[in-house]
Formats: sequence, C-alpha cells, structure tokens
Amino acid sequence: MSCKFPYCLEVLIWGRNTDPRWNWVIGPTARETSQYLEVAEPDHPIFTGIEIVDGKVDLYTQDQDIDYLDTGGQEGLGNGILLAETELNLGTAIAVWDGDGSTLVPFQPDGIDEHSYRRVFFAMMRYFEDDDTVDITFEQYSENGLQLMANAVEYTMTGEVTGGPITSVATWSLY
Repeated sequence: MSCKFPYCLEVLIWGRNTDPRWNWVIGPTARETSQYLEVAEPDHPIFTGIEIVDGKVDLYTQDQDIDYLDTGGQEGLGNGILLAETELNLGTAIAVWDGDGSTLVPFQPDGIDEHSYRRVFFAMMRYFEDDDTVDITFEQYSENGLQLMANAVEYTMTGEVTGGPITSVATWSLY
C-alpha cells in the first residue's frame, strides 16, 4: 500500500520496521540529551536559511531530550537520504525519500512497503510519552530549529524550500 501524497512523519515509532509500523527504516528508537544535530547533507534544500556551525545546527535553545531512530546511519535508511543525526549517538533525526508520484519505490531494497511521493522523517516533537519525561514545546526550539521545521514541511509539500520567515510559534500546533 502506498499513500498518494507527500508525507512528513514526526512520530518516531511509526517509521520503524516492526508490525504494524510503516517500515521506512530498520532500527529501534532511542533517546539522548543534546541541543544540536550533526548535519550530514548541508546542501540539501531543507537547510536553506539555516546557520550551520562546525557541521552542527542548534535545534533547541538548551539541552533537551531528542528521540531518534537508531538506523546505523545511511544503512538502515535503505533508499532514503540521511540529512541529520543526533550529536552524541549519531542517530537518524532527519531523512528523506524523494519521489514525484510516477514510480513506486520501496523504502528498503528488499522491502514490500513502497512510496511514490516524497517522504520526510523529522523527529520534531516528543509527545504521547508513557514515561515521566517532559514534553518539549515550540518555545524551546531555537530560531534555527523553528526554521528547520518550517523548511521540512515546505520541502515535503513542494520539493523546494524558499526559506521564508516563519510565523509566531504561538499559533503553531501539532494537531
């Protein structure tokens, strides 16, 4: 089965390769505490207008829990492209699978789950937790982090990024 529209996945568990998940990646979820992401592909459109310093981008204004997919780097992404990893454990934080809708492509070379339109994975927010960790709000993101979120959504929908200014986070919602 393949959804016939672009999709930006922000909830880690749905991207995993365990039933009834979507099988985008091979690897479990994990967590680390940091403020930064390591940028693997700085020339990708998602990083338009983002300040990258020494290969890193600040996602938050201070250290926060970052959930990620432990894919072992590019290997666990199959036909995807690794864009950014967590700073300490190098877990997948942002990845893309491009597509223009004309051809079905499996997420993994030997996989049965396919996509034909663009897919973007970005571990944006943590919510619906069953542990005692604190949820992260939009106000805790750095300017780079907010712009990166806006860029990820724009890239998902259009395949391009203008890098235009973002709106006030007071109006943002995940629902």
